[in-house]
Amino acid sequence: MVTTLKWTLNDSRLVYGVARNDLHFLDITRKGDLCVTLEGTSITLKEIIRRVGAKIREQGYTRAPSFTLRIPQLLTTQVEKISGIFKRIIKEQKYGGKFRAVYPMKVNPRYPAVKAIINSSKDYGLEVGTKSELYIVLKMCGKDKSRLIMCNGVKDEEYIEIVRQALEEGYKVWISIESIKEAQIALERIPKEKLQLAFRVKPYTSIISHWGASAGRHSKFGLAIHDIINLVDVLKEAKAESTVVAIHGHPGSQVLGNILSFGEYMARVYIHLRELGLDQLTVVNMGGGLPINYDNHLDPDVTESYILALVKALKDTIGNKYPHPDIMTEGGRCLTALYALLVIRTFDLRHIFPDPLPGEAQQARTIISNMLEDTADPLSVLAAWRSWQKTRVLYKELPDLLEYERLSGTIKQQIRRKFVKSPNYEAYTGESVAKDLLRAEHILLGNFSVFNGACDHVLVGQYFPVIPISHLHTQPETLVRLTDITCDSDGEISTYHPPISAKSLFTQDGFPLTTTNRQTWKGFPIGDLKSAPDNYLIIGLVGAYQDIIEMDHNLVGDLPDVELTLQSDGLWDVKWVGAAQTIQDLVREVGFTLPQLDDPYID
Repeated sequence: MVTTLKWTLNDSRLVYGVARNDLHFLDITRKGDLCVTLEGTSITLKEIIRRVGAKIREQGYTRAPSFTLRIPQLLTTQVEKISGIFKRIIKEQKYGGKFRAVYPMKVNPRYPAVKAIINSSKDYGLEVGTKSELYIVLKMCGKDKSRLIMCNGVKDEEYIEIVRQALEEGYKVWISIESIKEAQIALERIPKEKLQLAFRVKPYTSIISHWGASAGRHSKFGLAIHDIINLVDVLKEAKAESTVVAIHGHPGSQVLGNILSFGEYMARVYIHLRELGLDQLTVVNMGGGLPINYDNHLDPDVTESYILALVKALKDTIGNKYPHPDIMTEGGRCLTALYALLVIRTFDLRHIFPDPLPGEAQQARTIISNMLEDTADPLSVLAAWRSWQKTRVLYKELPDLLEYERLSGTIKQQIRRKFVKSPNYEAYTGESVAKDLLRAEHILLGNFSVFNGACDHVLVGQYFPVIPISHLHTQPETLVRLTDITCDSDGEISTYHPPISAKSLFTQDGFPLTTTNRQTWKGFPIGDLKSAPDNYLIIGLVGAYQDIIEMDHNLVGDLPDVELTLQSDGLWDVKWVGAAQTIQDLVREVGFTLPQLDDPYID
C-alpha cells in the first residue's frame, strides 16, 4: 500500500478539483460527502438524491434514477462575475467604452437557462443563428422589446423577412452581415432608418483555442478583407453607411492563447472602417471564447487575464484616433457550463484482473526481483512489465491463463509502485507500456449514455470531471473507468488529468494523483471501491452544448431533469422539471411504434 502520512481534506479537494476555479460551487464535507455550496449553504449530493427519490417513491421507484441536476443560480453567478470583471477592468484601464453582452442561444437554448440569464440583467441581449432560434427569442422577449437581439448565421430572404416583421413590431434587432448578398437582401427588405448592421469579419490572426478554425482566412464565418471593402462600397452607393453600428469577430471556443493579437486586429478593422466614413460604428463584438477551467489546469485568473487582454488591445491600438467603442461579447460556455451536472447511478463493478491467492504477492515479488535486479531506472522498470507480458505465450490452457492473470494483477501493481518511485518517471509516461501500467484496473458501469449526456467527450475529446459523491475525505483506494450502457466502445468517460502540484499524492494501490507537469491517466480516483457499485457519482460542467448536441445512440435518450434552487430564507428544494425520454418516443423517431411499456425512468 502506498500511504500518505496524513491525508487531509485539502488533499482531497486538490485531487478531485473541487472548491476552486470553475468547480468552486462543489466541496467536500468532513464526512467525505460531495456537496453543492450556494450562498454559504452546503447541500450534500446524498441529500439531493434522497429528496429526488422521495418525490418519485409513490410511483413505485425505490431510489432515484440517474438524472441531470440543473442549478439556475449558478447562471446568475456567472453573469454577475463576467460583467463585474469587465466593468472593473474598463474602469481601471480608463477605457472609454462600456461593456455589453449577448447570450448565444446555440450553447443551451433550454427555457430555464435562458430565463435565468435574462432575469440576471435587463441589459443582457440574446444572439441567434437560425430562424428557429429567432422565433424562440422573440417569443421569450414578449413585451420586453428593448433587449438587443443579434442575428448571426446564414440569412436567406425568409430569415430577413422575420427580422423585418420583428423591427416593425418594435423589437431591437441587429443583423450580423457575412456576405454582400445578405446585405443586399437586408437593404431591399428593410427601410434604412430601421436597419442596424454588424460586419462579421474573419480575424486574420492565429488564435490558440479548441476550435481555432473559427478564426482565420479559411474560417466558415465572416467577411474576408476584400469583402469588407466591397461591402462598404455597396453601402455607400445605397447611402446606407449609417446602418453599420458594429463589427463582429469570433476567436473560437476555449481560447487559450494569443487573444491579444485578436483584439488588436479587431481594433484595426474598427479604425479603418471609421476612416472610410462609417461614423455610426460604435460597438466591437469580440464573440465568445472565454474558457472554462474544466480540468483545473488553467491559471485561476484566466478570466481576468483574458478580459484585460481584450480591453488593452482595443485601448492601445485605437488610442485617441476615434472614440473607444463599446465592447460586446457573446460568451455562452463561460455562463452555462456550470449550470448542469449529470448525477449517475452506478450498478456494477467489473475487475480486469482476478483476486490474487495467498502467497502470490511474494511470488510476484520474486519474479520482479529476478527481472529488475534492484535497479530503479524507469526504463528498466517498464522493460520488466513488457517482459512479463511476453510470457503470456507460456500459459496456453485456461487454468494456466487464470494463474497468469492473477499474477499479472499483482505484478502490475508492484511494478507500478516501483515505476512511480523511480527518478523522473514522468518523462516516460507517454510510452505505450507506461500508459498500460497506469491504466485503471476496474470498470464501473453507470446508467446513462455518454453520447447523450456528455457527447463532446466523444466528438472533440472534451474533458469532463467525474467525482464520486462519497468517501472523498480519505486517501483514494484506486482509479476506475466509467462506462455507460450503450453497445459502443466509445461509451466511456474515464479521462483524468491529475493536478499539477509539488506535493506527491498516490492512491492506495500506487496510481499517482498529482504530477509536476501535465499528464493524462485512464481512470479517475475513487475513495472506496467496495461501495462504488449501487451508488452515485457526478459528471460536472455539462451545461454548455451537451443538451442540444446530444445523440440518441443505441436509442438511449435524455435523463430526467431536476432543478435545485436555494430560496431567500436559506431553505432549498429540488423540483422534478422534466421526464426522461420515453422508449416509445425514441423508437417513434426511427419509424417504429410499440405498445405501452414500463419505462426505465419516470415517464
